[in-house]
Amino acid sequence: MVQLSSSDGVPNGSGVHPIEVFDDGSIKINSVTVNTPASASVVLSAGAATDEMDITITALPARVHMLEVWITDSISALTLTGTAASGALTAVDGGILSVHTAKKHITCVTPITGIINLSLVDSANTAGEVVCVRMPDGTIVKSDASVSGSYQGG
Repeated sequence: MVQLSSSDGVPNGSGVHPIEVFDDGSIKINSVTVNTPASASVVLSAGAATDEMDITITALPARVHMLEVWITDSISALTLTGTAASGALTAVDGGILSVHTAKKHITCVTPITGIINLSLVDSANTAGEVVCVRMPDGTIVKSDASVSGSYQGG
């Protein structure tokens, strides 16, 4: 464990809260644990709109999580997919903080429930793609590969 305190150059009364960083990657700020998620799951399902795929990411414990999400068509290399969806990758709830590669790679934040729902629209109903989620501790969680039925109308 590493603990930052006033002896580390942070003056008392500065408004800076004590921060503890543990070997397992968990963090406590002012004695409140804000650690990395213990687990996550990614589920793909047909959305309500034409050619829409819903991507549901559940990160536990239930709280706000910042996650890196991308789509791959190489389950072994986990590189970005070579296919560009015809439509957008959007957040239904939660939020997209940054877009690294349009329709393929984002950083997002979950609502306090730890569950974010993303929507991808692709008229090709591309099969064989996997949604990857990089957790704050570096762990990568993957969905099952998409099938045409993962898209509404597919």
